[in-house]
Amino acid sequence: MKLGQGSLKRPPWWCWIVMLLMAALTLPGAAMVAAAKDKSKTPASRQTDLQAGGTSTENKSKKLAGLVASFNALIEEKKYAEAEAVAKRALKLNLNTPVVQLMLKQARFARRIGEQSAIEREIDQNLERKISLDFDMTPIHKAVQHIASQCGLNIVLSTKRPQRRRNRL
Repeated sequence: MKLGQGSLKRPPWWCWIVMLLMAALTLPGAAMVAAAKDKSKTPASRQTDLQAGGTSTENKSKKLAGLVASFNALIEEKKYAEAEAVAKRALKLNLNTPVVQLMLKQARFARRIGEQSAIEREIDQNLERKISLDFDMTPIHKAVQHIASQCGLNIVLSTKRPQRRRNRL
């Protein structure tokens, strides 16, 4: 069964074989390079690297856990700017992990949504305000200006004239 433009629904069987052969040739080479680097170190230097790396990774993970906890608390309290600062602090501590990247994106998104919702609340309050209107033979643009000044909103009239539709039977 063919789809549009002559493409097949599934790749042919020979594509799978080529991918497997490429993976089989590439992956052992990467392991050999890593093993060659590891052979150049002495056993004593490997042990000190493991001990130093273990403590630094443990410290980093503890710091990250603390920052994530404070970040989550700030997000729940809707303190989005402070949460973004915590995420930036985690990024500055060289904790460039997917968790930190997600924290940063989430804080920026939440801050923007919070700003938009504040603006929308203000507009809704202005639209719900009761005003008195008494216009007699007043041009529409002056009436709209009066309404906008009383509501505290920016109202713009369209300058385009609507096209008349012809009803065809």
